[in-house]
This record gives sequence, structure tokens and C-alpha cells, in this order.
Amino acid sequence: MRYRFNEKHPAVFLDRDGVLNEIVFNDDIEQMDSPQKLSEFKPFPEAADAIRKIKEKGYYVFLATNQPGAAKGKSKLKTLYDINTKFCEQLSEQGIDIDGVFMCPHYPKMSEKTTEKFLIKICDCRKPKPGLLLKPKDIYNIDYENSYMIGDSFTDIVAGQAAGVKTIFIGELKCDACKKLCDIEPDHIVHNVSEAVGILP
Repeated sequence: MRYRFNEKHPAVFLDRDGVLNEIVFNDDIEQMDSPQKLSEFKPFPEAADAIRKIKEKGYYVFLATNQPGAAKGKSKLKTLYDINTKFCEQLSEQGIDIDGVFMCPHYPKMSEKTTEKFLIKICDCRKPKPGLLLKPKDIYNIDYENSYMIGDSFTDIVAGQAAGVKTIFIGELKCDACKKLCDIEPDHIVHNVSEAVGILP
């Protein structure tokens, strides 16, 4: 554990929904959404193996995920934490340990369904701000210059660039849209997390 502090070490920051697990259809909003219940959480078949390979390449692995469901009144904060815990337990059963899970539960606007009003705030951790990627630097001596952010949203890429890491975008069509909206360009574009792992040195 000493190298956490004494030697710089590269990391891979992974968005969760759409990268490591399926997104689901939300009947209330009639569009695809993050899982809001434990029963809705379904990891992609390749997710565990991808994380294992990232670890074998010598990277720290951190989840960096926006989860505003409770702030929007679609779920409970405890449930959002339980979903992350369930995923980590499933990985642990396969001998895979994630180094940290960093979740932003905040949202800047309240909805009619919001009950956990303390989650309504403008924060530094909601992507595209880089707060989630910078949080572990107080515990780990991270080599950000040689680290990566892997995500399927322009917010992941903006956050990665702001944190000073290389970026890998999953999903070509969405990337075309993000270029037009934000004039950003990831370092790599791939179809899934398995392809992303193949890019890592």
C-alpha cells in the first residue's frame, strides 16, 4: 500500500451507466435512464473482464458517476449507494476489487418529486466538472498525465480533459453530437469498454 503515497501511479476513471452496465427504459419520463432500482442494474457481460484487464495493466480503477436520481425524486439516495455496493460485491466475488467509487448525487434544480432536498445544489463533483476525478488524489498519488477517463457522454470527456487525463469515448453517434455542442474531441473513440481497454498501454 505504500506506493499509494510514494510513487505516482496511473488510474482509469470509468463512467458507469452505458459503459459498465445497461441503461433502462424509464416509464415515467419515457426515455432511457440510469437504473433506479437494484433489480434494474445489469452489468454488461464484458464489464468484469474489462476491469480485470485494466487492473492487470497496473492502473488504479475508479468509478466516477453522476447519479441524480434521488435529487430528481426518481429513487432514494440509499438505493443509489446500494446499486454501487451491489456492483462492487459482484466484482469482488470474481476476485476483482475497484479502488474507489465516487458518485455525485446532486442536481441543481428541484423537481415536484424531490424529497431529499439536501441533494439540490450546485457542486464541484457533478460532471462535466472534474471533482469526481480529483477526489482520490488526497489518498492516492495519481499520475494524471498518464491516466484515462472512459465514458459515453460529452460530460465524461469534458471532465476528463479538465482533470488533465486522456479520454476515451464510447459511442460514435453521441460523440458527433458532443463535438457540435461543445467543440470537444476525445483522444480515442471506441464501441465498448473492451475496445477501450485495448487502447490502454
